[in-house]
Formats: sequence, C-alpha cells, structure tokens
Amino acid sequence: MIFYMPENPSKITKNWRGREPLLIRADADSRMGTGHVMRCIALGQAWKEMAEGGSLKPENSGFKSHPSSLSSHPSVIFICATIPDPLAERVQSEGFGLIRISAEPGSAEDIRQTLENSIRLSSDLCPLSSDLWIVIDGYQFGLEYQRAVRKAGCKLLLIDDYNHQSEYECDILLNQNINAAELNYKINPDARLLLGTDYAMLRHEFFQGVKETFPNIGKTQQAPTQSVPSIGNNILVTLGGADPDNVTLKVIKALQQIDLPQMYIKVIVGPANPHLEALKNSASHSTFDFRLLTDVRDMSGLMHWSDLAVSAAGSTCWELCCLGVPFVTLVLAENQVGLAEGLSERGVAICLGENPSVSQIAATVQTLAKSAGYRADCSARGRALVDGFGVLRILRRPAQDAGMDLFAGRLKLRCADARDMEQLWVWANDPSVRRNSYHPEPIPLAEHKKWFEKKFNAPESLILILELDGTAAGQVRYDRIDAETAEIDFSIDARFRGLGLGIKILEMSFNEIFNRLPINTVRAEVFQSNPASQAALKKTGFKLEDACAIKGVPILIYLKTK
Repeated sequence: MIFYMPENPSKITKNWRGREPLLIRADADSRMGTGHVMRCIALGQAWKEMAEGGSLKPENSGFKSHPSSLSSHPSVIFICATIPDPLAERVQSEGFGLIRISAEPGSAEDIRQTLENSIRLSSDLCPLSSDLWIVIDGYQFGLEYQRAVRKAGCKLLLIDDYNHQSEYECDILLNQNINAAELNYKINPDARLLLGTDYAMLRHEFFQGVKETFPNIGKTQQAPTQSVPSIGNNILVTLGGADPDNVTLKVIKALQQIDLPQMYIKVIVGPANPHLEALKNSASHSTFDFRLLTDVRDMSGLMHWSDLAVSAAGSTCWELCCLGVPFVTLVLAENQVGLAEGLSERGVAICLGENPSVSQIAATVQTLAKSAGYRADCSARGRALVDGFGVLRILRRPAQDAGMDLFAGRLKLRCADARDMEQLWVWANDPSVRRNSYHPEPIPLAEHKKWFEKKFNAPESLILILELDGTAAGQVRYDRIDAETAEIDFSIDARFRGLGLGIKILEMSFNEIFNRLPINTVRAEVFQSNPASQAALKKTGFKLEDACAIKGVPILIYLKTK
C-alpha cells in the first residue's frame, strides 16, 4: 500500500473535532474510464469547502493546480486500487489525501485493506465515531463489500448507475441518472434513496458556469437561453477518460465528412485513453481546425466555447445539460443505455445508440449544427434538467452527522424592496405554490403589483428575501393579524428545493420578526397535503395547534411562541 498522508496524523487530532473526513473508494483504468473518480471529486470539493468553513461561491470554484494541503489535515481521502498517474495528481492537487491499496478491486482483500485504512484514519484524524462516511463508486463493490463497510460501523454512501446487482445495502444509495426513479431497487428498508438528476454531481467549475450562464437565477421560472448561432461551427468531442475501443477516431472521421462553411473541432483525450498516437496521426491529416486536448483542466470553459458536442452517455451529459450545450450521445457501455434513451425521450439530446456508422454520425451532427432552433430547445431542456446543486442535496445528511454547516457563510436574509416585485410574482405562480393556495388559479401581474404595493408599505407586514451566494432563493412573509400574532407564508424557488432552505429561512427570520413586529406568536396554516412545509415547521419549533377545514380544504394550524 502507498500512502499520501500527513507524516504524523495523530498530531492534528484536535483539529478534527466535529470534522470527520470523507473517505472515497473509487477506481479508474483504461476499461472503466475516469468517470467514477471525477464525479467523486465533486463530492470531495463540496465536503472540503464545508470542512474549511468556505463556500461554493464562483470565485472559489474551478480546478486550480496548487500544492497539496496534506501537511495540515485532508478533509477528503481517496482510496484507490487502480488510478492513472495524471488522475492521481488531479486528486492530490485538490488537497485530497490519496491511499493506493494493492488488491483486486471488490475482493475480500480489498475489503480488508479499505476497512483497515478507514479504521486507522477514523482513529488518527478524528475521535472514533459512527458518523464516519465512506463513499463507494464502482460496479465491482458487491453486497458483501457493502455489508462489511456497515458492519465495521461506518456510514455508507453508495453510488450506482443502473441497478445491476440483485440486492444492495447502504445508508444512502445515489443514482444521478435520468431513469433512476424507474429502477426497482431491492435494498435495506432504512436506506435513503437519492434518485434522478436533482442529484447530479458537478464539480466547482460547473457551479461557476451556472452562475455565469444564469446571472439572474430566481428572476424567472425558467433560466434564460443564451444566444444561439445560426450555424454551430464549434464542436466538442468528449468520449470519456478511457475510450478503449477508440470510438473517438470514428467520430473524427465522421466530422471530416460534414459540409459546413467553417468548422472548429476540439477533441478531449482522457488520461486513461490508450489511443493517443493514432488520434494524433488523424489530427495531423485533418483539413479543418482540429485540436486534440489532453490533461484538460477547464472542462466548463470548453463547453462554454462549444456550440454543440458529441459525448459518451455518461456523467459528462449532466455537465453539458447544466451549461446548456446541445449534444449527441453515443452508447459506449451497457450502463449508458438508459441514460441515453432518457435524454432522447425528453428532447434533451439526440441518441445515436451503440456502434452507429460514420455516415450516421456525420449526418446527425450536421443536422444539429444547421438547426439553431432545435439546438436552442435542447439547451433549454438540458438546463431545466440539471441545476448544479446536486452535491449539496447529496451531502445534507453526511454533513449533519459530521457537525458541519452546508451553507456556512453563504446565506443572507434581507428585506424585500421594489426590485423583488416581479420575482415574488414568479414564485407566487409556481405550480406547486398555487396547488397549496386557497385560490389555485394563476395570479395576473397587474393584480400582484397592487398586492405588493399594499404589503410593501404596510407597517404590519414584513417580507424577507433569502439569498444563496447573492442569488434570490426564497421568501418569507409575516402579516400581523392581531396585537400578539403574525401569520407566516414562505416558499423556496423551485431550483433550490431539496437543500433544506425552507428550514433555514424560518430559522433566520424568527429574530427579525420578533424584533420588528411587537408580537409573541407566529401562526401557520398548512394544507394537510403539503408534507414538506409541515416538516420544516416542526423542525423549527412550531407545534400543531389544530386541524380543521378552511374554504373546504383540510388544514393544519401550527403555532410558535417567542
């Protein structure tokens, strides 16, 4: 075993009180590619930011080559049996620890070495705790492996793609793919299932891309579409970190058949790709602007550059969706079939399936390049599918167990002002908000303007806006209904749900309301059919007072006293 760790971890134990490291067991090689490790880097980045009390703000995001911080205390540690040297360097450059074990992946010896290191790290780096989380990502880690991790007293976050095992056992099962909810997992009943693209794992560089692409997130119900050129001349090719069958060469040959006035091609060659020399030879004979890119450090920048992409149907698809890049998918492995078909059914990407001909690839890419309207539609659908906050949704429970604040330094509560009028109207007309209102029909803008002016200037009302990294994410309104009581209304922007912000906005607003309005009690009316709001109220100290019907709707009434 080769360890890349502090020389004397025991000296830093006191720094780890309440900051358990996140352990990640994942591999990469010329057959499986780099996707498992790369998406786990996204989890590691978010965990490291929390452990260091930082944030996911754009200025702190993106890949940066810097010396490892392992001389202090790594908050994230990768355990790998196989990993290419360039990818190992990438892991270490993030400030993560890296342990190389010498065992067949998924074997009994793998289990022994992984648990041996996990127990040692738990003892050395933090107080021995049952809150130590291990992330496992790879198809080789079967039921016996999973049970051994939990039996050792560790919490297990298991990442899966296509329900390939007959049975699973873990604390959290994560499947970020578009068809995940359709899979019938046989799993222990206490496991929490995180299924679908709300949990897409994107690295920091793509969070930055979200902020750049959607500077007014929360200002409209649907993110605005970037201007789409009439002809898509900038084409990105990315077929995974390995591409053992050299499908990249087939795509290059197909692009050489395309008839476009100008064409600029950038082809990403992953660190585990064994066909670099053949690709270089093809590039040297190209008749168009063609570049091979290795050791890519700015994937989001390349995606912003591109008008369209040709991609393997793997994790890269979620990055393309988040940044609104139209793309064509190729199925290079069995586990990619459901993802490719799901994207095609939803009109997000064109699926070429397994082993399409050179002429099929050429015709499809040319059609997409010449159809600006279709590319714009695909772009909008992709952005609606992946919002960039998946890692935060995934890490809510592990962060809570580790005593870390998921949003340290990132949230701000401010009083609403005139600029928020339209935003509040958009939130009020959100379909889920209307379903939980006594009057479910849409609210006209003119009517909303009159309401807002009245509430905004009323001394008995207070409207507060919650911001996440400077972006409006939700609202809470208090209306005094008698001398001692105010009624509460709150909602979270659809793009920010599942992050626990409903609880945050309530907790943060209590001091404001009790200080600004001379009241002692807050009253909430909640539809019995709205369990999410009920849960948020209970977790912030509201007590159930009554159950009744108002305007024919079953209602629960909660109270919170000062």
